[in-house]
Amino acid sequence: MREIKFRAWDRLNKRWIDLFLLRFSMDGDILSVDSLSKESYGLHQVELIQFTGLKDKNGKEIYEGDILDKANFAHIGGSYVVEWDDNKYNCGWNTTKDDSDVGEVIGNIYENSELLEEK
Repeated sequence: MREIKFRAWDRLNKRWIDLFLLRFSMDGDILSVDSLSKESYGLHQVELIQFTGLKDKNGKEIYEGDILDKANFAHIGGSYVVEWDDNKYNCGWNTTKDDSDVGEVIGNIYENSELLEEK
């Protein structure tokens, strides 16, 4: 069973939030996010990004929206975005639970979208 973790991107101010608390409704819906500095953010302002349960070849945690580089892995090259697809994480190739198989996190779609541009 994987650890359930999130990080939060502030869409308006284009920065990461030091996530502290998720506030839920009685129905289980997330209402708001609180930061370590005690600021509260509504879901219209925050993008919640979930941990995949995987780590890259360097031991860095992989979250949805991370950009992985497979250039130095076998015959696969290029950069891929981690996305949720049909009850599994999809990284542009067949993934496994073997952390050594997932390449290296080189950025994310929020701060480094230029890494996905065709060269």
